[in-house]
Amino acid sequence: MAEDGRGRSRISFEAQVPDAFNLELNTGGGDIRIEDISGNVETDTSGGNVSIGRVPAGTVEAVKSGSSIEAELGNVAPGEDAHVDLSSSGGDIELRIPSSHSADVSVRIEVSRCARVDYRIYTDFPLAISGENDREVIGRGEINGGGDRINIEINNGDIRIMGSGN
Repeated sequence: MAEDGRGRSRISFEAQVPDAFNLELNTGGGDIRIEDISGNVETDTSGGNVSIGRVPAGTVEAVKSGSSIEAELGNVAPGEDAHVDLSSSGGDIELRIPSSHSADVSVRIEVSRCARVDYRIYTDFPLAISGENDREVIGRGEINGGGDRINIEINNGDIRIMGSGN
């Protein structure tokens, strides 16, 4: 246990697992960081940021009640289930997927409080976006003809879906 310089204690855990491994991580606070794993990834935290590095096979599910979520889907083999569910009640969500990935996308921003700026959906892909400057912003569409399900929901934050190299 270490002190953070403000009189609070800090605990850090690091686990090394095989490359092909299913993870389920839950915390009441603090950050979760996962890097380069092939398998199903599920996280749930009520505080801190979630960062999920490249997941080349398997599903990604992250639920947060504050801060931000960053996730990256790696190249997925044909026929492999690679659905993504990301949800947060604060912060921003960024998902990076291979530009060649096929997916059906549904994203939603619920605006429950006014902010200095409007919350938006930013994407490298052709999504139909409605409700900008409204209490609900919705984006839907198919990437490369449709395929794996990508569902992202956030309250009071931006959503970014970016293409990554193949």
